[in-house]
Amino acid sequence: MKLIKCILSVVLTLPLLAQTSFAASSDLRYGITSPAFSVTVNRSPLDNVHNPYPLFLHEAITYFPMTWNNAAALGLEVHWDQNRGLEISKLPACQPLAQNLQSEPVQLTTMQADLPPFPVAVNGKTINNDAEPYPILFLNNIVYFPMTWRFTNNEFNWKTAWDSSDGYSIEACAEETQATVKKQEELAAQRNLFMGGNLAWSGEWIFTNPYNRKPSLEKWSKDGATQIKLTDDNATSINAKGDWLYYTVATGNYTDGVLQYGGVYKIRQDGTEKTKLSPVSASRIVVNQEWIYFLETNDSGISRVKTDGSSSEKIIPENHIQTFFITDNRLFYQQNETADLFQTDLTGSGKQQADKTLFSNPLIVDDWIYHTKMINYRVGIYKTSLDGSTSIQLYSVNVWDSNGSINSLQYRDGWLYFLQGKISRNSHIDLNKIRTDGTGYTKQATIGYGEELYNVDPFFYVKHFAPGSTDKNITLVMTNDIAP
Repeated sequence: MKLIKCILSVVLTLPLLAQTSFAASSDLRYGITSPAFSVTVNRSPLDNVHNPYPLFLHEAITYFPMTWNNAAALGLEVHWDQNRGLEISKLPACQPLAQNLQSEPVQLTTMQADLPPFPVAVNGKTINNDAEPYPILFLNNIVYFPMTWRFTNNEFNWKTAWDSSDGYSIEACAEETQATVKKQEELAAQRNLFMGGNLAWSGEWIFTNPYNRKPSLEKWSKDGATQIKLTDDNATSINAKGDWLYYTVATGNYTDGVLQYGGVYKIRQDGTEKTKLSPVSASRIVVNQEWIYFLETNDSGISRVKTDGSSSEKIIPENHIQTFFITDNRLFYQQNETADLFQTDLTGSGKQQADKTLFSNPLIVDDWIYHTKMINYRVGIYKTSLDGSTSIQLYSVNVWDSNGSINSLQYRDGWLYFLQGKISRNSHIDLNKIRTDGTGYTKQATIGYGEELYNVDPFFYVKHFAPGSTDKNITLVMTNDIAP
């Protein structure tokens, strides 16, 4: 695999084929511009702002760079032959989208592209660029394909769509699209746990400790119109898996300033078969497959217990762990006052440091960590590669101005949603959003006073409160995307 990538890199960066038929067209130049819309591949958003090989437009047609990662995500095989040139053919499956990005925004260094100086074949047929109304183009040593019906439908059998708000979407492989959607649902579940776990979402129902009356565990319709009480437990860290709910119970008692919990429970989503699985005092639990992972309040690390309560084991026997979450079968946890981020496999083995930067609200999408970070009284939203080598600032604001601070990051369909503002008599909290490339900042709703943003697609909920009051309640947020 590495050898093939190396060969492709050489192909696209060295002078190629001085054949007369191609040299004759070498003086032609084609005007290009940067697109002002977003692009997704199999529901994964492309960052065209920080991409060293950005998409461009030629005569209102989108042109796609055929880098190794892009071709793999589109289900294409790229092959170089010294005599035949570049050959591109369709594969039966797509790979997850991988993006190598730069820290600073990328500007097109020229507003003109060339024709490739070598032959290009698609599915075994050599392209006659002279006869193409929208020819294959060449820029910065990369071949660019026009997203015309001829290629997207006839040659590659993709589904494409255009929407004025969502931009241009390509579905090259239905299976990869479904995998992306599933990952997004799993991410929403993990983020809701990370917010505090006072709400879980499963299908057309949510399960919450509403806080607007005596603590309990309740089952609501997604819009909150139907509400059914399941148990009087002061439930938190609520997980919805299959037909079951898993949760811990806050006792209201403190030991050395640390809130204690009265065990780990499960109950069916209809309120039957409530079972105590473990007496452990766990401040956070995450259910993954047949295991319940939990963080103990005695600062002894992360353990796990079977979902039937049959056995348990310590997997990360370390102190000062602040929080943890699970993404793509990897366990991430933040540790120490510096909030260092580490990752392991699901048995606690193979520990690696993902990043050593003081940040908050980490969430992971397509192998990029989105998070907030404070620098010189400015709080920003950043995206950082898992190895920490690349960090990109997407948005920044002075915490002392009227906009206030940022917290409670959530992700949905290429957008980051977050709470922003101040909690004071003359200020308030807003729900805002921004694309994963840093564009499209938009105010979605005025919350008033709230914390813990919960993702219940297409809705959002927050834990709402009033200044100076201890009363809190889980409340539906009506955004600009959803009419009351």
